[in-house]
Amino acid sequence: IVSNTADLCIGQISDFNGTSGILQSTSYPSYTQTQCTNVTLSSLDGSNLVMHMYLIDLSISSSDPHTGECLNDYLELSYQCNNIAYTRRLCGMRSTELLFRTCLPTDKIFASYNLLGNDSQSQRGFALLYHLVPRANVPTIEATTTLTSSGIDAVSTPIQLSTVCAQESLSLRCDQSGYVLVLHKIQLGFLQ
Repeated sequence: IVSNTADLCIGQISDFNGTSGILQSTSYPSYTQTQCTNVTLSSLDGSNLVMHMYLIDLSISSSDPHTGECLNDYLELSYQCNNIAYTRRLCGMRSTELLFRTCLPTDKIFASYNLLGNDSQSQRGFALLYHLVPRANVPTIEATTTLTSSGIDAVSTPIQLSTVCAQESLSLRCDQSGYVLVLHKIQLGFLQ
């Protein structure tokens, strides 16, 4: 149970007790037209904690059907990992998912949201869960590359081996434009 809850626009992680909290839109789970720009979130000063950011609930206007862009309503989160900047702009209806994790305790997250839609009766806004974990507990991945035949051409794919302890998560993503991540074979096991 997470007891720390605040409006994303005014809440600061350093104001919370503990390592987890909920950051939400104004009046969540009721929709209120609001704008919030350039909020900076960071781990606790001087700590060795990295941040995992989860989407709990998103219920705002969908993207424009012609352009696919989130226009009137959006939640935008920008962060840096290994000196590469990432931005996630979300809209529509979505449920629980891990959005990202920071790589270093000094990494900052920049958040903005725009809730200006007209259909406030059927929408709730959004809620995020952040969780601070020691950097040492973040799993590392060893990768090798093999060539496999897949259809027309040979494809170079990384084989990744990872170790994750109980109640830890492992994030997988494909950062190369035009490609998707496919999990072909997963072997699970445990040691006691």
